[in-house]
Amino acid sequence: MIEYIKNIGKYVRENKDDIDMLDFMVKKINSKDIKYILPINIDTKKDGITVERLKDFYEDVVKDALFYQAGNGLLGGGIRLDYYKESSVKKICKFCEIKEKEEEIKNIIENYLKENDKNTFFIVNINNKTPRELFENKFMNTMYSTTFNEVKGNNKCHLCSSEGKCFNSAVYKFYTNDKGIYSNIDSKDKNGIVICKDCLENLIVGKKYIEDNLTTYWLKKSVMFLPHNYNKKVAKVYERDFEDDKGTEKLLKSISSKERQVVRRLSETQSLTDMIFYEQNNQFFRINHSIVDILPSRFSKISKLLDKYDDIDDKGKFSLYSVIKYCSSVKVSGNELKTTDKEELKILSSIFKGTKIDRNLFFKRVMQVYKYNYVRGNHKKFACIKNINKIYNFLCECSCLEKGWNVLKTYSSYEQLFDDNINYFDSNEKKAWFILGRAYSNMIYQIKTKLNEENSKTSLEKNFLFARRFDFNDFIYFSNLLTDKIEKYKVESNYLKNMISEAKLLMANKENKISQDEAKYIFAWGKDSYFEKEKNESEVE
Repeated sequence: MIEYIKNIGKYVRENKDDIDMLDFMVKKINSKDIKYILPINIDTKKDGITVERLKDFYEDVVKDALFYQAGNGLLGGGIRLDYYKESSVKKICKFCEIKEKEEEIKNIIENYLKENDKNTFFIVNINNKTPRELFENKFMNTMYSTTFNEVKGNNKCHLCSSEGKCFNSAVYKFYTNDKGIYSNIDSKDKNGIVICKDCLENLIVGKKYIEDNLTTYWLKKSVMFLPHNYNKKVAKVYERDFEDDKGTEKLLKSISSKERQVVRRLSETQSLTDMIFYEQNNQFFRINHSIVDILPSRFSKISKLLDKYDDIDDKGKFSLYSVIKYCSSVKVSGNELKTTDKEELKILSSIFKGTKIDRNLFFKRVMQVYKYNYVRGNHKKFACIKNINKIYNFLCECSCLEKGWNVLKTYSSYEQLFDDNINYFDSNEKKAWFILGRAYSNMIYQIKTKLNEENSKTSLEKNFLFARRFDFNDFIYFSNLLTDKIEKYKVESNYLKNMISEAKLLMANKENKISQDEAKYIFAWGKDSYFEKEKNESEVE
Protein backbone atom coordinates (compact mmCIF):
# COMPACT_ATOMS: atom_id res chain seq x y z
CA MET A 1 0.00 0.00 0.00
CA ILE A 2 2.71 2.50 0.97
CA GLU A 3 4.51 1.80 -2.32
CA TYR A 4 1.40 2.73 -4.32
CA ILE A 5 1.06 6.01 -2.41
CA LYS A 6 4.73 6.77 -3.08
CA ASN A 7 4.33 6.03 -6.78
CA ILE A 8 1.29 8.28 -7.02
CA GLY A 9 3.28 11.07 -5.37
CA LYS A 10 6.14 10.50 -7.80
CA TYR A 11 3.76 10.79 -10.75
CA VAL A 12 2.32 14.06 -9.41
CA ARG A 13 5.76 15.59 -8.80
CA GLU A 14 6.92 14.66 -12.29
CA ASN A 15 3.79 15.80 -14.13
CA LYS A 16 2.48 18.85 -12.25
CA ASP A 17 4.30 22.14 -12.73
CA ASP A 18 3.11 23.92 -9.61
CA ILE A 19 4.41 21.52 -6.94
CA ASP A 20 5.98 23.40 -4.02
CA MET A 21 6.93 21.28 -1.02
CA LEU A 22 6.17 24.21 1.27
CA ASP A 23 2.49 23.79 0.39
CA PHE A 24 2.59 20.37 2.02
CA MET A 25 4.40 21.50 5.16
CA VAL A 26 2.36 24.51 6.33
CA LYS A 27 -0.92 24.14 8.18
CA LYS A 28 -3.81 25.25 5.97
CA ILE A 29 -6.53 27.49 7.40
CA ASN A 30 -10.01 27.62 5.94
CA SER A 31 -11.12 31.14 5.04
CA LYS A 32 -14.41 30.41 6.81
CA ASP A 33 -12.57 30.19 10.13
CA ILE A 34 -10.44 33.35 9.99
CA LYS A 35 -11.60 36.81 8.85
CA TYR A 36 -8.63 39.14 9.29
CA ILE A 37 -4.83 39.37 9.29
CA LEU A 38 -3.02 41.44 11.89
CA PRO A 39 0.54 42.13 10.56
CA ILE A 40 3.31 43.77 12.54
CA ASN A 41 6.70 44.86 11.25
CA ILE A 42 9.86 44.86 13.33
CA ASP A 43 12.49 47.37 12.22
CA THR A 44 15.76 46.01 13.58
CA LYS A 45 17.69 49.18 12.66
CA LYS A 46 15.36 51.49 14.58
CA ASP A 47 14.57 48.83 17.19
CA GLY A 48 10.86 49.51 16.82
CA ILE A 49 7.59 47.66 16.12
CA THR A 50 4.86 48.96 13.83
CA VAL A 51 1.33 47.55 14.00
CA GLU A 52 0.16 47.67 10.40
CA ARG A 53 -3.32 48.09 8.97
CA LEU A 54 -5.70 45.14 9.43
CA LYS A 55 -6.13 43.09 6.24
CA ASP A 56 -8.73 40.65 4.95
CA PHE A 57 -7.66 37.04 5.33
CA TYR A 58 -6.18 35.22 2.34
CA GLU A 59 -5.28 31.52 2.54
CA ASP A 60 -1.70 31.82 1.28
CA VAL A 61 -0.77 33.91 4.32
CA VAL A 62 0.09 30.62 6.05
CA LYS A 63 2.90 30.17 3.50
CA ASP A 64 4.12 33.74 4.02
CA ALA A 65 4.12 33.10 7.78
CA LEU A 66 5.57 29.55 7.53
CA PHE A 67 2.70 28.59 9.82
CA TYR A 68 2.65 25.05 11.18
CA GLN A 69 0.67 23.93 14.22
CA ALA A 70 -0.06 20.46 15.54
CA GLY A 71 -1.26 19.99 19.10
CA ASN A 72 0.98 22.11 21.32
CA GLY A 73 3.65 22.32 18.61
CA LEU A 74 4.03 25.61 16.73
CA LEU A 75 6.54 26.64 14.09
CA GLY A 76 6.98 29.74 11.95
CA GLY A 77 6.03 33.38 12.37
CA GLY A 78 2.26 33.29 12.65
CA ILE A 79 -0.41 32.67 15.31
CA ARG A 80 -4.11 31.89 15.08
CA LEU A 81 -5.59 34.30 17.62
CA ASP A 82 -8.74 32.21 18.02
CA TYR A 83 -6.43 29.62 19.64
CA TYR A 84 -4.13 32.14 21.33
CA LYS A 85 -1.81 31.08 24.15
CA GLU A 86 1.02 33.07 25.74
CA SER A 87 3.40 30.22 24.92
CA SER A 88 2.70 30.76 21.22
CA VAL A 89 4.42 34.16 21.33
CA LYS A 90 7.52 32.63 22.85
CA LYS A 91 7.67 29.98 20.11
CA ILE A 92 7.36 32.36 17.15
CA CYS A 93 9.87 34.78 18.66
CA LYS A 94 12.34 31.97 19.10
CA PHE A 95 11.85 30.78 15.51
CA CYS A 96 12.10 34.30 14.04
CA GLU A 97 15.13 35.06 16.22
CA ILE A 98 13.51 38.03 18.00
CA LYS A 99 13.36 36.76 21.61
CA GLU A 100 13.88 40.28 22.91
CA LYS A 101 10.52 41.36 21.41
CA GLU A 102 8.47 38.65 23.13
CA GLU A 103 6.88 40.91 25.79
CA GLU A 104 6.03 43.70 23.34
CA ILE A 105 4.41 41.28 20.88
CA LYS A 106 2.42 39.64 23.67
CA ASN A 107 1.06 43.05 24.74
CA ILE A 108 0.13 43.96 21.15
CA ILE A 109 -1.83 40.73 20.71
CA GLU A 110 -3.60 40.89 24.06
CA ASN A 111 -4.57 44.54 23.61
CA TYR A 112 -5.95 43.69 20.16
CA LEU A 113 -8.03 40.81 21.52
CA LYS A 114 -9.65 43.03 24.17
CA GLU A 115 -11.53 45.03 21.54
CA ASN A 116 -11.38 43.09 18.26
CA ASP A 117 -12.50 39.87 16.60
CA LYS A 118 -10.46 36.87 17.75
CA ASN A 119 -10.92 35.22 14.33
CA THR A 120 -7.69 36.84 13.22
CA PHE A 121 -4.32 35.57 12.01
CA PHE A 122 -1.23 37.31 13.42
CA ILE A 123 2.00 37.50 11.38
CA VAL A 124 5.44 38.91 12.22
CA ASN A 125 7.37 40.66 9.44
CA ILE A 126 10.97 41.77 9.96
CA ASN A 127 12.35 44.73 8.04
CA ASN A 128 9.32 44.47 5.73
CA LYS A 129 10.13 40.88 4.85
CA THR A 130 7.87 37.91 5.60
CA PRO A 131 9.08 34.88 7.56
CA ARG A 132 9.09 32.97 4.28
CA GLU A 133 11.51 35.39 2.70
CA LEU A 134 13.82 35.16 5.70
CA PHE A 135 13.50 31.66 7.13
CA GLU A 136 12.10 29.25 4.50
CA ASN A 137 15.21 26.99 4.50
CA LYS A 138 15.27 26.96 8.29
CA PHE A 139 11.58 26.03 8.38
CA MET A 140 11.95 23.22 5.85
CA ASN A 141 15.03 21.80 7.55
CA THR A 142 13.26 21.87 10.93
CA MET A 143 10.19 20.11 9.49
CA TYR A 144 12.30 17.36 7.95
CA SER A 145 14.48 16.86 11.03
CA THR A 146 11.74 16.93 13.69
CA THR A 147 8.29 16.28 12.17
CA PHE A 148 9.63 13.54 9.89
CA ASN A 149 12.34 12.31 12.29
CA GLU A 150 15.61 12.58 10.45
CA VAL A 151 17.88 9.62 11.31
CA LYS A 152 21.55 10.20 12.05
CA GLY A 153 24.14 8.88 9.62
CA ASN A 154 23.55 7.08 6.35
CA ASN A 155 20.87 4.40 6.05
CA LYS A 156 19.24 2.26 3.39
CA CYS A 157 15.76 3.33 2.24
CA HIS A 158 13.20 0.57 2.76
CA LEU A 159 11.25 1.64 -0.32
CA CYS A 160 13.84 2.27 -3.06
CA SER A 161 17.00 0.76 -1.44
CA SER A 162 19.07 3.90 -2.02
CA GLU A 163 21.60 4.79 0.70
CA GLY A 164 22.04 8.17 2.34
CA LYS A 165 20.11 10.52 4.62
CA CYS A 166 16.88 8.87 5.75
CA PHE A 167 13.82 9.63 7.85
CA ASN A 168 11.99 7.48 10.38
CA SER A 169 8.51 8.23 9.03
CA ALA A 170 5.95 6.87 6.59
CA VAL A 171 3.84 10.08 6.68
CA TYR A 172 0.78 8.03 7.66
CA LYS A 173 0.44 6.42 11.09
CA PHE A 174 -1.09 3.17 9.91
CA TYR A 175 -2.98 0.80 12.18
CA THR A 176 -4.90 -2.37 11.58
CA ASN A 177 -7.37 -3.64 14.18
CA ASP A 178 -4.68 -4.98 16.50
CA LYS A 179 -1.34 -3.36 15.70
CA GLY A 180 0.52 -0.44 14.22
CA ILE A 181 2.35 -0.83 10.92
CA TYR A 182 4.98 1.44 9.43
CA SER A 183 5.07 3.05 12.88
CA ASN A 184 8.05 4.83 14.42
CA ILE A 185 10.05 3.23 17.20
CA ASP A 186 10.90 5.28 20.27
CA SER A 187 14.41 3.98 20.68
CA LYS A 188 17.84 5.46 19.97
CA ASP A 189 19.05 2.11 18.68
CA LYS A 190 16.06 1.19 16.50
CA ASN A 191 14.55 3.15 13.65
CA GLY A 192 11.57 1.13 12.39
CA ILE A 193 10.96 1.97 8.74
CA VAL A 194 13.40 4.49 7.23
CA ILE A 195 12.95 6.19 3.87
CA CYS A 196 15.08 8.57 1.84
CA LYS A 197 14.16 12.22 1.25
CA ASP A 198 12.96 11.60 -2.30
CA CYS A 199 10.59 8.80 -1.22
CA LEU A 200 9.45 10.89 1.75
CA GLU A 201 8.54 13.81 -0.53
CA ASN A 202 6.74 11.43 -2.87
CA LEU A 203 4.71 10.15 0.08
CA ILE A 204 3.92 13.66 1.31
CA VAL A 205 2.73 14.76 -2.13
CA GLY A 206 0.95 11.43 -2.75
CA LYS A 207 -0.94 11.68 0.54
CA LYS A 208 -2.33 15.13 -0.28
CA TYR A 209 -3.18 14.17 -3.87
CA ILE A 210 -4.99 11.04 -2.66
CA GLU A 211 -7.00 13.05 -0.12
CA ASP A 212 -8.11 15.38 -2.91
CA ASN A 213 -8.75 12.87 -5.70
CA LEU A 214 -8.75 9.24 -4.53
CA THR A 215 -10.78 9.25 -1.30
CA THR A 216 -14.50 9.54 -0.75
CA TYR A 217 -17.37 8.65 1.59
CA TRP A 218 -19.31 5.69 0.24
CA LEU A 219 -21.64 3.12 1.82
CA LYS A 220 -21.42 5.25 5.00
CA LYS A 221 -17.66 4.63 5.17
CA SER A 222 -14.44 6.44 4.30
CA VAL A 223 -12.69 4.70 1.43
CA MET A 224 -9.47 5.21 -0.51
CA PHE A 225 -8.95 3.91 -4.06
CA LEU A 226 -5.34 2.96 -4.83
CA PRO A 227 -4.50 2.09 -8.46
CA HIS A 228 -1.35 -0.05 -8.68
CA ASN A 229 -0.10 1.84 -11.73
CA TYR A 230 -0.58 5.59 -11.85
CA ASN A 231 -0.03 7.38 -15.14
CA LYS A 232 -1.66 10.07 -17.27
CA LYS A 233 -4.44 7.73 -18.39
CA VAL A 234 -5.33 6.77 -14.83
CA ALA A 235 -5.05 10.37 -13.60
CA LYS A 236 -7.40 11.52 -16.36
CA VAL A 237 -10.08 9.13 -15.05
CA TYR A 238 -9.80 10.17 -11.40
CA GLU A 239 -9.37 13.90 -12.05
CA ARG A 240 -12.39 14.07 -14.36
CA ASP A 241 -15.43 15.92 -12.99
CA PHE A 242 -19.11 15.03 -13.12
CA GLU A 243 -21.43 17.85 -14.07
CA ASP A 244 -25.18 18.01 -13.46
CA ASP A 245 -27.85 20.51 -12.44
CA LYS A 246 -26.35 20.73 -8.96
CA GLY A 247 -22.89 21.70 -10.23
CA THR A 248 -19.51 20.06 -10.72
CA GLU A 249 -18.09 17.31 -8.52
CA LYS A 250 -14.97 15.14 -8.50
CA LEU A 251 -15.39 11.60 -9.82
CA LEU A 252 -15.14 9.73 -6.52
CA LYS A 253 -16.99 12.39 -4.53
CA SER A 254 -20.07 11.64 -6.65
CA ILE A 255 -19.99 7.85 -6.17
CA SER A 256 -22.95 7.74 -3.76
CA SER A 257 -25.31 9.46 -6.21
CA LYS A 258 -23.77 8.12 -9.46
CA GLU A 259 -22.54 4.73 -8.36
CA ARG A 260 -22.76 2.78 -11.59
CA GLN A 261 -21.29 5.61 -13.70
CA VAL A 262 -18.32 5.94 -11.34
CA VAL A 263 -17.74 2.18 -11.19
CA ARG A 264 -17.85 2.07 -14.99
CA ARG A 265 -15.26 4.83 -15.31
CA LEU A 266 -12.95 3.05 -12.87
CA SER A 267 -12.73 0.20 -15.38
CA GLU A 268 -11.17 2.67 -17.85
CA THR A 269 -7.96 2.91 -15.78
CA GLN A 270 -6.83 -0.54 -16.98
CA SER A 271 -5.06 -0.87 -13.63
CA LEU A 272 -5.41 -3.23 -10.71
CA THR A 273 -6.93 -1.26 -7.85
CA ASP A 274 -7.14 -1.63 -4.07
CA MET A 275 -10.02 -0.28 -2.01
CA ILE A 276 -8.99 0.68 1.54
CA PHE A 277 -11.77 1.32 4.07
CA TYR A 278 -10.46 3.37 6.95
CA GLU A 279 -11.07 5.82 9.75
CA GLN A 280 -8.72 8.69 10.43
CA ASN A 281 -7.99 11.44 12.91
CA ASN A 282 -4.90 13.41 13.87
CA GLN A 283 -3.41 10.48 15.78
CA PHE A 284 -3.87 7.51 13.47
CA PHE A 285 -5.02 6.09 10.15
CA ARG A 286 -6.83 2.84 10.99
CA ILE A 287 -7.38 0.34 8.18
CA ASN A 288 -10.65 -1.49 8.83
CA HIS A 289 -10.83 -3.52 5.64
CA SER A 290 -9.12 -3.77 2.28
CA ILE A 291 -10.18 -5.27 -1.05
CA VAL A 292 -7.01 -5.73 -3.07
CA ASP A 293 -6.10 -6.44 -6.69
CA ILE A 294 -9.50 -5.62 -8.20
CA LEU A 295 -9.34 -6.13 -11.95
CA PRO A 296 -10.54 -3.30 -14.23
CA SER A 297 -12.75 -5.86 -15.97
CA ARG A 298 -14.44 -6.46 -12.62
CA PHE A 299 -15.43 -2.81 -12.32
CA SER A 300 -16.82 -3.03 -15.84
CA LYS A 301 -18.82 -6.18 -15.12
CA ILE A 302 -20.31 -4.82 -11.91
CA SER A 303 -21.37 -1.56 -13.55
CA LYS A 304 -23.09 -3.50 -16.35
CA LEU A 305 -24.90 -5.70 -13.83
CA LEU A 306 -26.03 -2.64 -11.84
CA ASP A 307 -27.49 -1.28 -15.08
CA LYS A 308 -29.07 -4.61 -15.94
CA TYR A 309 -30.91 -5.04 -12.65
CA ASP A 310 -31.98 -1.44 -12.23
CA ASP A 311 -35.76 -1.25 -12.55
CA ILE A 312 -36.93 0.53 -15.70
CA ASP A 313 -39.88 2.00 -13.82
CA ASP A 314 -37.90 2.84 -10.69
CA LYS A 315 -34.56 4.01 -12.07
CA GLY A 316 -31.63 4.38 -9.72
CA LYS A 317 -32.94 2.30 -6.80
CA PHE A 318 -30.85 -0.83 -7.41
CA SER A 319 -27.38 -0.20 -6.00
CA LEU A 320 -24.57 -1.87 -4.13
CA TYR A 321 -25.92 -0.19 -0.99
CA SER A 322 -29.29 -1.95 -1.40
CA VAL A 323 -27.54 -5.28 -2.07
CA ILE A 324 -25.42 -4.95 1.06
CA LYS A 325 -28.35 -3.78 3.17
CA TYR A 326 -30.28 -6.98 2.41
CA CYS A 327 -27.32 -9.37 2.58
CA SER A 328 -25.70 -8.17 5.80
CA SER A 329 -28.68 -7.93 8.15
CA VAL A 330 -27.50 -9.60 11.34
CA LYS A 331 -30.49 -9.06 13.62
CA VAL A 332 -33.50 -6.91 14.42
CA SER A 333 -33.02 -4.66 17.42
CA GLY A 334 -35.92 -2.51 18.52
CA ASN A 335 -37.32 -0.88 15.41
CA GLU A 336 -34.34 -1.27 13.14
CA LEU A 337 -32.29 -3.84 11.28
CA LYS A 338 -28.78 -4.17 12.65
CA THR A 339 -25.58 -5.02 10.84
CA THR A 340 -21.85 -4.48 11.29
CA ASP A 341 -19.16 -2.89 9.14
CA LYS A 342 -17.42 -6.25 9.05
CA GLU A 343 -20.43 -8.03 7.57
CA GLU A 344 -21.12 -5.27 5.05
CA LEU A 345 -17.54 -5.21 3.82
CA LYS A 346 -17.41 -9.01 3.55
CA ILE A 347 -20.32 -8.85 1.11
CA LEU A 348 -18.73 -5.99 -0.85
CA SER A 349 -15.44 -7.89 -0.99
CA SER A 350 -17.20 -10.98 -2.38
CA ILE A 351 -18.88 -8.87 -5.06
CA PHE A 352 -15.64 -7.25 -6.24
CA LYS A 353 -13.57 -10.44 -6.00
CA GLY A 354 -16.20 -12.94 -7.16
CA THR A 355 -15.86 -15.16 -4.08
CA LYS A 356 -18.68 -17.34 -2.74
CA ILE A 357 -21.25 -16.17 -0.22
CA ASP A 358 -22.73 -18.78 2.10
CA ARG A 359 -26.04 -19.69 0.43
CA ASN A 360 -27.96 -20.57 3.58
CA LEU A 361 -26.75 -17.44 5.34
CA PHE A 362 -27.84 -15.34 2.35
CA PHE A 363 -31.42 -16.63 2.52
CA LYS A 364 -31.52 -16.32 6.30
CA ARG A 365 -30.54 -12.65 6.15
CA VAL A 366 -32.68 -11.54 3.22
CA MET A 367 -35.70 -13.23 4.77
CA GLN A 368 -34.99 -11.40 7.99
CA VAL A 369 -35.31 -8.15 6.02
CA TYR A 370 -38.53 -9.48 4.46
CA LYS A 371 -39.97 -10.41 7.84
CA TYR A 372 -38.99 -7.03 9.31
CA ASN A 373 -40.93 -5.22 6.59
CA TYR A 374 -43.79 -7.75 6.54
CA VAL A 375 -44.73 -7.30 10.18
CA ARG A 376 -44.81 -3.52 9.56
CA GLY A 377 -46.99 -3.91 6.49
CA ASN A 378 -44.24 -2.60 4.20
CA HIS A 379 -43.13 -5.71 2.31
CA LYS A 380 -45.17 -4.81 -0.80
CA LYS A 381 -44.54 -1.08 -0.49
CA PHE A 382 -40.79 -1.72 -0.60
CA ALA A 383 -41.16 -4.61 -3.12
CA CYS A 384 -39.12 -6.90 -0.85
CA ILE A 385 -39.46 -10.13 -2.83
CA LYS A 386 -38.78 -8.33 -6.08
CA ASN A 387 -35.63 -6.82 -4.56
CA ILE A 388 -34.49 -10.17 -3.14
CA ASN A 389 -35.00 -11.82 -6.53
CA LYS A 390 -32.88 -9.18 -8.28
CA ILE A 391 -30.19 -9.26 -5.59
CA TYR A 392 -30.01 -13.06 -5.72
CA ASN A 393 -29.54 -13.08 -9.49
CA PHE A 394 -27.12 -10.15 -9.38
CA LEU A 395 -24.98 -12.16 -6.94
CA CYS A 396 -25.26 -15.24 -9.13
CA GLU A 397 -23.87 -13.27 -12.07
CA CYS A 398 -21.13 -11.94 -9.79
CA SER A 399 -20.20 -15.62 -9.12
CA CYS A 400 -21.07 -15.21 -5.43
CA LEU A 401 -24.05 -17.58 -5.58
CA GLU A 402 -25.16 -20.36 -7.94
CA LYS A 403 -28.34 -21.40 -9.78
CA GLY A 404 -29.58 -18.09 -11.10
CA TRP A 405 -32.79 -17.58 -13.07
CA ASN A 406 -34.17 -14.95 -15.45
CA VAL A 407 -35.69 -12.42 -13.08
CA LEU A 408 -36.21 -9.82 -15.82
CA LYS A 409 -38.70 -11.87 -17.82
CA THR A 410 -42.46 -11.70 -17.26
CA TYR A 411 -44.05 -15.14 -16.86
CA SER A 412 -47.69 -15.95 -17.59
CA SER A 413 -47.81 -18.88 -15.15
CA TYR A 414 -45.71 -20.65 -12.56
CA GLU A 415 -45.48 -23.59 -14.98
CA GLN A 416 -43.68 -21.31 -17.44
CA LEU A 417 -41.46 -20.00 -14.64
CA PHE A 418 -40.45 -23.58 -13.78
CA ASP A 419 -39.92 -24.70 -17.40
CA ASP A 420 -37.84 -21.66 -18.36
CA ASN A 421 -35.63 -21.81 -15.29
CA ILE A 422 -34.79 -25.45 -14.71
CA ASN A 423 -31.36 -24.41 -13.48
CA TYR A 424 -33.01 -23.01 -10.36
CA PHE A 425 -36.15 -25.14 -10.13
CA ASP A 426 -34.14 -28.36 -10.13
CA SER A 427 -36.02 -30.16 -7.36
CA ASN A 428 -39.58 -31.10 -6.53
CA GLU A 429 -39.29 -29.38 -3.15
CA LYS A 430 -38.66 -25.96 -4.68
CA LYS A 431 -41.66 -26.31 -6.96
CA ALA A 432 -43.81 -27.60 -4.09
CA TRP A 433 -42.98 -24.68 -1.78
CA PHE A 434 -43.58 -22.14 -4.56
CA ILE A 435 -46.95 -23.61 -5.52
CA LEU A 436 -47.97 -23.81 -1.86
CA GLY A 437 -47.11 -20.12 -1.53
CA ARG A 438 -49.33 -19.35 -4.52
CA ALA A 439 -52.13 -21.44 -3.02
CA TYR A 440 -51.71 -19.61 0.31
CA SER A 441 -52.04 -16.24 -1.45
CA ASN A 442 -55.07 -17.43 -3.41
CA MET A 443 -56.71 -18.66 -0.22
CA ILE A 444 -56.22 -15.23 1.39
CA TYR A 445 -57.90 -13.65 -1.64
CA GLN A 446 -60.81 -16.13 -1.46
CA ILE A 447 -61.39 -15.43 2.26
CA LYS A 448 -61.34 -11.65 1.80
CA THR A 449 -63.75 -11.97 -1.12
CA LYS A 450 -66.13 -14.13 0.94
CA LEU A 451 -66.01 -11.76 3.92
CA ASN A 452 -65.89 -8.62 1.76
CA GLU A 453 -63.02 -7.36 3.93
CA GLU A 454 -60.25 -6.54 1.49
CA ASN A 455 -58.49 -4.08 3.79
CA SER A 456 -58.24 -6.29 6.87
CA LYS A 457 -55.69 -9.00 7.62
CA THR A 458 -56.75 -12.64 7.74
CA SER A 459 -55.33 -15.12 10.23
CA LEU A 460 -53.31 -16.61 7.37
CA GLU A 461 -51.47 -13.33 6.83
CA LYS A 462 -50.76 -12.77 10.50
CA ASN A 463 -49.17 -16.06 11.41
CA PHE A 464 -47.30 -17.74 8.56
CA LEU A 465 -43.84 -16.27 9.35
CA PHE A 466 -43.86 -16.92 13.08
CA ALA A 467 -42.75 -20.06 14.93
CA ARG A 468 -42.34 -21.93 11.64
CA ARG A 469 -39.27 -23.88 10.55
CA PHE A 470 -40.42 -24.37 6.94
CA ASP A 471 -39.52 -28.04 7.04
CA PHE A 472 -41.56 -31.01 5.88
CA ASN A 473 -43.81 -30.87 8.96
CA ASP A 474 -44.62 -27.23 8.31
CA PHE A 475 -45.41 -28.02 4.69
CA ILE A 476 -47.96 -30.59 5.88
CA TYR A 477 -49.29 -28.06 8.42
CA PHE A 478 -49.82 -25.36 5.74
CA SER A 479 -51.40 -27.86 3.33
CA ASN A 480 -53.87 -29.06 5.95
CA LEU A 481 -54.56 -25.51 7.07
CA LEU A 482 -55.53 -24.52 3.51
CA THR A 483 -57.76 -27.59 3.18
CA ASP A 484 -59.52 -26.66 6.45
CA LYS A 485 -60.03 -23.08 5.25
CA ILE A 486 -61.54 -24.33 1.96
CA GLU A 487 -64.13 -26.28 3.93
CA LYS A 488 -64.74 -23.51 6.49
CA TYR A 489 -65.36 -20.79 3.89
CA LYS A 490 -66.91 -23.16 1.33
CA VAL A 491 -64.43 -22.18 -1.35
CA GLU A 492 -65.28 -23.78 -4.69
CA SER A 493 -62.15 -22.86 -6.67
CA ASN A 494 -60.87 -25.95 -8.48
CA TYR A 495 -57.75 -24.00 -9.44
CA LEU A 496 -56.88 -23.54 -5.76
CA LYS A 497 -57.62 -27.17 -4.91
CA ASN A 498 -55.51 -28.38 -7.82
CA MET A 499 -52.57 -26.24 -6.68
CA ILE A 500 -52.69 -27.82 -3.21
CA SER A 501 -52.84 -31.30 -4.67
CA GLU A 502 -49.97 -30.57 -7.08
CA ALA A 503 -47.80 -29.19 -4.26
CA LYS A 504 -48.48 -32.28 -2.10
CA LEU A 505 -47.63 -34.64 -4.96
CA LEU A 506 -44.32 -32.86 -5.60
CA MET A 507 -43.41 -32.88 -1.91
CA ALA A 508 -44.16 -36.59 -1.72
CA ASN A 509 -41.18 -37.03 -4.06
CA LYS A 510 -38.84 -34.60 -2.32
CA GLU A 511 -35.06 -34.83 -2.60
CA ASN A 512 -34.10 -32.86 0.56
CA LYS A 513 -31.98 -30.41 -1.45
CA ILE A 514 -32.85 -27.05 0.08
CA SER A 515 -32.41 -25.39 3.44
CA GLN A 516 -35.30 -24.21 5.59
CA ASP A 517 -34.43 -20.56 4.96
CA GLU A 518 -34.47 -21.08 1.19
CA ALA A 519 -37.81 -22.88 1.54
CA LYS A 520 -39.15 -19.85 3.43
CA TYR A 521 -37.93 -17.60 0.61
CA ILE A 522 -39.54 -19.72 -2.10
CA PHE A 523 -42.84 -19.84 -0.18
CA ALA A 524 -42.84 -16.03 0.24
CA TRP A 525 -41.82 -15.61 -3.40
CA GLY A 526 -44.76 -17.76 -4.50
CA LYS A 527 -47.10 -15.94 -2.12
CA ASP A 528 -46.14 -12.47 -3.43
CA SER A 529 -46.07 -13.40 -7.12
CA TYR A 530 -48.71 -12.64 -9.74
CA PHE A 531 -49.44 -14.49 -12.96
CA GLU A 532 -51.81 -13.55 -15.78
CA LYS A 533 -52.98 -17.16 -16.09
CA GLU A 534 -54.34 -17.14 -12.51
CA LYS A 535 -56.44 -14.07 -13.27
CA ASN A 536 -57.90 -15.82 -16.30
CA GLU A 537 -58.55 -19.03 -14.32
CA SER A 538 -60.37 -17.04 -11.61
CA GLU A 539 -62.50 -15.26 -14.19
CA VAL A 540 -63.49 -18.59 -15.77
CA GLU A 541 -64.49 -20.03 -12.39
